[in-house]
Parts: sequence; structure tokens; C-alpha cells
Amino acid sequence: MSTKTTFKRIALATVAAMGFGLLSVAPANAATAVYVTVLGTPTPADGSVVVGTAVTIPLKLTLLAETENAIGAPTFTATFTQRPVNTTLTATSLVANVTGSELATAGAALAVASAATNVITVTTPATDITAFADKIAGNFVFTPDTPGLYKLNIVASAGTDDATEAIVIIVRGAALTQAASGKGNTSGTAVTGGSAVAVYHAPGGAALGAVYNVTSTGVGSISNPKTCVTLDDTLEGTDTEVRCAAGASMAATSINGTNYADGAKFTNAAVNVGNVLVGAAVSSSFTVDASSSVVGVQTITVTGVNQSTGVPTAVATITITWG
Repeated sequence: MSTKTTFKRIALATVAAMGFGLLSVAPANAATAVYVTVLGTPTPADGSVVVGTAVTIPLKLTLLAETENAIGAPTFTATFTQRPVNTTLTATSLVANVTGSELATAGAALAVASAATNVITVTTPATDITAFADKIAGNFVFTPDTPGLYKLNIVASAGTDDATEAIVIIVRGAALTQAASGKGNTSGTAVTGGSAVAVYHAPGGAALGAVYNVTSTGVGSISNPKTCVTLDDTLEGTDTEVRCAAGASMAATSINGTNYADGAKFTNAAVNVGNVLVGAAVSSSFTVDASSSVVGVQTITVTGVNQSTGVPTAVATITITWG
């Protein structure tokens, strides 16, 4: 994945800024050094991102023209613009590093990359630098702690009013969004006579027409299935919502065609695409309510149904202890 968008050239005296695209930096009496971001593919690959596994987002740079006596230190800052509800991550919980950097990490007469907190800095010396292409300057890393959508911007130091675009990372899996305890996790407690709500986020790469069945065993039952709008921001950050706002990312029906005693059925309305710029990303997710009038353990199982064979495979399990 890569994107190249032309940004205006400005004097280095103002220290240029960028979103995803062309960055021009130079003092008034020097040639212009033109940097282009070439965003490498995040890892793990789309569809494989799960809770507890570190996500690495490489920042690549291309220097299009030789720089003559240009100096400066443009910075590239990564910040979350959307995070799932119940996450403990903050907007700045992305950690920058220069591991595997293809720029220099020390020395003079070189473009030198360094990292601190969620910022990568590329220091340009007052000497000529030969143009280079698609070199890794560094990485931004985070470890998701709950399933859902993680959007982030990478923005350069101040000086431009051009809008930035976001990278969307889809973390697949299920979690409780309403419970007496355990919100954000796959197990928790609830009070009999009350309710609990669970969400499932389909992985990147989920096909158009993919079917997910949601069933309940043990005590209790499920009801009120809701689907989220693609790239849903209802269940975001510290929001108090616990259910999807009705959307078109999936179609919801009952398995038996009458009620939800046998479970709910969700059909994917589009091909899921994550680990890309927000304009091309698509996500699917849904919520179900759980309830029980008696003490005991309820197990909610999400199964994906093979569209060729009809064979179901469990993809997520949520356990609720009612008491």
C-alpha cells in the first residue's frame, strides 16, 4: 500500500508539514528538497490483526531531488483519530522507532532518522544529499487491547493546511460493550434481570456475502441484533453507546426466520478492507443483546459459515456469568 499526494512547497524557515504526500522543505536561498511519503504495508497483514499482537506501520520516504545546503528537521507524528470503545490506549499510544531504518541513525552529511515517543524526526544537514527512493525512515507501533477500528494520522511539522488522511487498522474479534465487569474483553459478569451487550468485528478480507451465525447456550438468550455503519464511530473511545447505530455493513435476520431462540444471522454487505487509507477501507460489525433471569453461565458463540460447504467454524466466543 502506498499513497503519493502533492503538497505545496514552503520555506524551511517555516518548517514544512505534511499528511500523506509530497513534502517540500528548503531555506529561501537553497534548492528545494522534495520528500514524498511512501507508506509501507502494515503488519500483520489485513485480516490477521488480533488483540495482543503488535501492529507495525512503516513510514517510508523518497527524496525526489538533490538538496543543496538545505537544513532542517521535519517531524512526523502519529496520532489516533479513532479508537474502539473500552480501549485503554490514548490518542498518542503509538510508539515510534527507527528499527530497520534505511536512513542513517547517526553521522553528518546524511539524512538522519531519530525517534521519540510517537514522533520520527529526519534531520537534514547543510550539505548535498543524493536523492533516494522508498527508504524506511522508521515505524509506528501499537498493540491493540480490544477489537474494533483503529484510525491514525501521520502528520509532519507545522506549515501546511492540507488535510491528512488516516490509516485504518481492523482488529477482528468480539468483546463485551455492556456488562457489570469485563467490558472490552471476551468474558465478564452481568446481573440477572439486567442486560449485557456484545460486539463482533469481522476481519479485514471478509468476503461479500460472508455469513456469521450468533448462538447462545447455557442460561439466558440473545435478542436485538444491530449492524454498524462501515467504519462506525458509534462505539468509539470513551463513548457511552453500547450498541451499533443501525447501519448497512451487514444484514441481520433470525436463523429460524421467526425469532432469536435459535440465534441471529448476519450477512456481510461488502468486502472488508483494512490496513489502508480511510477512503478505501470497509468494515463490518454487529452487536447483540444478552439477558438472563437466572444465575448461571451464558456462552455466546460467533461462527463463520463456509459459503461453499455450509460448514460452520467458531470465530469468537463470549462468556457471561450471570449472578
